[in-house]
Parts: sequence; C-alpha cells; structure tokens
Amino acid sequence: MKLTNPLSNRSSLHPAAERGAARRQWLFLARVVVLVAVVVLGYKLLRAGLFGLAAYHQATELRALRDDGDLDSADLARAESVMGEVYRSVASLEQEMRFFAPALHAARLLPWVGPTLAATPELLIAGRESVALVAEALQLIAPVAAAQPAAPMPEVLLAAMAENPEQFAALSGRAGAAGQALAGIPAARLIGPLAEPVAQAQSALALVADGLTLAPVLPKLLGMYGAQTYLLLVQNNQELRATGGFISAVGQVTINRGRLEGLEIADSYTVARNDVDHPRSPEPQARYMGIPLVFLRDANWSPDFPTTALLARSLYAQDAGVPVDGIATIDLRAVQLLVGALGPLEVEGADEPVTGENIVEQVQRFWDQPLETDLTIENAGQEWWKQRKDFMPILAQAALGRLQNGDFNPLALADAAQALLAERAAQVWMVDEDAAARLAALGWDGGLHPLPGADYVALVDTNMGYNKVNAVLKRAMQVTATWPDGPAAPALATVRVTYRHPLVVPGHVCDGSPQYGTTYTDMVERCYFNYVRLYVPGGSELVSIDGVEADSVSSQAGERGTQVFAGYFVQEPGSEHTVTFSYRLPPEITPEHYRLVVQRQSGSGPLPLTIQAGDTRYSTTLVDARLEWTPAAQPGG
Repeated sequence: MKLTNPLSNRSSLHPAAERGAARRQWLFLARVVVLVAVVVLGYKLLRAGLFGLAAYHQATELRALRDDGDLDSADLARAESVMGEVYRSVASLEQEMRFFAPALHAARLLPWVGPTLAATPELLIAGRESVALVAEALQLIAPVAAAQPAAPMPEVLLAAMAENPEQFAALSGRAGAAGQALAGIPAARLIGPLAEPVAQAQSALALVADGLTLAPVLPKLLGMYGAQTYLLLVQNNQELRATGGFISAVGQVTINRGRLEGLEIADSYTVARNDVDHPRSPEPQARYMGIPLVFLRDANWSPDFPTTALLARSLYAQDAGVPVDGIATIDLRAVQLLVGALGPLEVEGADEPVTGENIVEQVQRFWDQPLETDLTIENAGQEWWKQRKDFMPILAQAALGRLQNGDFNPLALADAAQALLAERAAQVWMVDEDAAARLAALGWDGGLHPLPGADYVALVDTNMGYNKVNAVLKRAMQVTATWPDGPAAPALATVRVTYRHPLVVPGHVCDGSPQYGTTYTDMVERCYFNYVRLYVPGGSELVSIDGVEADSVSSQAGERGTQVFAGYFVQEPGSEHTVTFSYRLPPEITPEHYRLVVQRQSGSGPLPLTIQAGDTRYSTTLVDARLEWTPAAQPGG
C-alpha cells in the first residue's frame, strides 16, 4: 500500500496562495502610493493656492496705493514692503508649481486651454523675475524718496539712479530673465484675457532690459544736473531719404529734472537763415534736385545717423541759435505705432478720433485741408502752404496730454516703443559720448554697423523727385556670394534690387521739378526719381551696375569703413525696375567663415530678402533694422 504525505496537498496549493498574497501586497502598496500621491498633490495644491491667494491680496493693496493718487514717501515705503511680500509669495508659488510642470507642459495638446496650461510654468518664472525687478528697484528708490519727501516722483527716480547707477543697470538681468521665460510662449494661442498682455509684455520686457543698461547716463540725459535740449526731426518716409524720409518738421524739446518743460514743433522750412553760410550740397543732390546748399530740411544725406546728426546739430545751432544735447527722429511708422498705443486721440478740428489705423490717412487729409480752415492748394495757394503742417503741433499736444494724464496702457506703449526702435522708425543720437556708445551698442542710434571680417549690405534709396511715391513703392532684394575662382580667391557678390510701382497713371509724363499738385495723392501718382546707394565692405571692388544711368555710376569710400556704389534712375508708374550690382568682396571674406549683415534702411518698410552663399539659400522678409546670417545656421548649411 502506497502512503501519502498529509502535507502534500497543502504544499501543492502554496504557489496559488502565494500569488494571491503577493497580489494583495501590491494592491496595498498601490493604494499607499495613490494615497501618498493624493496627499502630496493636495498639499502642493493647497500651498500653491495659499501663496497665490496671498499674492492676490498683496497686489490688491498695491493697486489701492496706486489708485489713491500720487505716491508720497510714506506710500512708497509701504509699497516697498508689500512688494517684498509679493515677491516671496510669487517665488514660493512658482517653486510649488514646478512639481506640476511636466503635466502642464504635456497638456499643450488639449483644445482651447492647452497652450495656456503649458505656458503656466514660464509665466510664473516671468512673474517672479518681474516682481523681483520692481521690488529691488523700490529698495533703491524708497530711501531717496524718504530723504526728499516733497520731490516729484520723476525727480526721485532720477536721483535714485544717480546714487545707484550700476545697481539699476544690473536690474537688466531680471528683465532679461523674465523676457527669456516669455520668449517661447505663443502668445496668440493663449486664452483671450492673456493673449494681448503677454504679447505686449514680451516686447516690454525686452525694452526694459535694454533701457536699464542706460541707467548710468539717464540722470544726465533727463536733466538731473541741468536742463537738456533735444532736437526732434519728423521724417516723412513716403518721400524716402537716407535716414528715413524728408525732414518735414522739427521739434525742440526741453527736459529739466525729469520733467518736460517745453515742446515746440515747426515746419522745417522755417529753420533757414539766408544771411549765413551753409555747406555745399553733395554732388548728386545738386545735380538731380537742383539743391546747391544744405539747409536742415535736406541735411540727412548720410544714412549713418550719427554723421547726419552732427551736421543737423551744427545747422540748427546756426540757423535757430539753439545748441542741442541730442537728436532723435520719428517717421510715419513711429507715429502710427505710438498713436495706436495711446488709443484714440481727440484732435480739435478733426472729423473723427485719430487712431493708429487711420493716422496716415488723417495726416494726408490734414495736409490737403489744414485743420479748422477751408484752405486748399487750389483756393488758397500761399496761405495753404503756410498752414499745411499746422496739424503737427496739435497732434503732438493731444498725444502729450494723454501721456501726462496717465490715460494709456503702459504695456502697449512699451510694446510700440520696442517695435519702433527695432524697426528704426525712431533713431536717437546724443552728444554725450558715453550715452552715444550705449545707444550704438543697443542699435538705437541709426548708425551703419558693419562687422569686421563679415559681408555687409545696406541698401539706401533717396527719392529725388519731390514726391511721395514711396507711399506705394515696393522693393525686394537678392544677395548672392559665390567663389567661382576657388575658396582662396575673392568672392563675386551680386545684389539685385527690384522696384515695383503698382499705380497705373495713363498719359503721365515724368517731371522731377518741385510741384505740389492739387492733393497729396497727386504726389503719390508720379514717377520715381531714385538715387540708389549700396553700402558694402570696405575694400570691395565694383564690377558693374545695371539699371542706372551710365553717367551716374560711382564707387567711393563710405561711412564707417564701408565702400559705397551708387547710381540714378527714373521709373514710370505701373512698372517694375531692376538694379543689379556686381562686385568683388575683400579676400578675407571666405566661404568657410562667411557671415553676412544686412541693414534695412530706416523708413523703407519691410524688405523681402533672398540670400544665397555658395549652395545655401535663405529667404525672409526683413522687418527689423538688422539681420546677421551665416550659412551654418541654415538646415544643410
């Protein structure tokens, strides 16, 4: 008889029982993990909520201080304290929300709210750095305000900058960090209430970061040590000149201890004395425009604005008797951006509020018929001519009033300022050498800035036809560099510029003599009389220029160590015209280390651009003033 082990059945059941026990253990562990995750998640959310709520209440207190009116020293001291608390709350909130960053970034594919959720970590970083900037600035300002309780806030701010120039300049890093956090956010895809403010903040922070680097010189520039007088050149870029447009009006601005004490705008033709000597005009101006001497209105022959500014300053001191401490320009694009940011302006005598959308049309209408008059060129002649620009000081005062009342969106204004500086719709030059160098480093001085060892192209057009054809004219440019004789030989460069005049004017006869016509539009519907210059690296050798009058071709040394090729042509309405420059680059510009700088002319509008260097091709539309490009930066380059 076979004997069995009574424990054998129990032994045979053990693996199943063991698996069940293991499953129960895993379920228990899973529950523990889920519970811990829920607790941690809840804890993190609770802490984040508490920090967010604290920041909200602190911000409410700051708004109340602001809404009470002008801040005095006690208010500023309280604001400094509260802003420090805001920073601690926002920094803690950002730190707590880092835990959720991976999940938030993964939510970007969700409809509607996805991009906003994905941007939350970066928005919090930007918020933290922005609050830190303001908190640290208030720490520098508050002691000065306490020592000067009766001083107006602009003066307190400048005094604080004068006492702590390097500390204010260092705050540029905070603004830069905030801007970097926002830079990658697709603002247009955020939910409605956030889209526009974030887009504006992206530009505003870039402007603040750049502007803070000027802190060491701002007290002097804004009259802290004595009133400063500046000259404003208002350029009409619908009649393109080298630095942006015909100088249509001039403004004299006086700033004393941070306060605007005077703003006078006048027709540029009024700044002209015939009883003193003036310099002779450049040969092309004399030849093609019949201008023998240089007055302020025609002083911007050089596209290098610091060069032009020195001449304009000398002429203004001679003809107006006022030495100025700096010169700035604005054109119609700048006016359009600024008016758009300030909101609708009520201009006395205008049929409707002036906005960024209608400002160019309104300017043309005011020119045709001066404000609050029935004058036109047809019925008034000389009287119309005297009053055709009367709208300029009226418009300027309306904008100034809006600024002084504080009735504007500061983010929108900063956004506009950043755009007009980036596009060179405004340019600034200062007599003070330190300030001038800082402005040049920012690219705000309107100068020609080639780079050593790099290729350089700056297309400069000068409308010589006494008309406004640039209001409709379109340009495009192709730049090519090849090394047909091998990489050790000088490159052959070709720049092809296409001009398109879209208006068809049957029976029109080209006449470049000064004449107004009957309306502003009459001056647009004319032939284009253009003197074209191409600034290239110094040492370049001209091969040919096609598309210009043969006896107008020239090659000579240009400003800032460049070489400049030039020629003249006349283009009829409704036509397309091409000018092609061929030249050899200096031998040090090789295919191995090729780099190109393209500088767009101020006032000339976006420029469709195609570049080819060797086998690498790149196309874009140049909106900003400057492009630095290398083939290695392109796919396959």
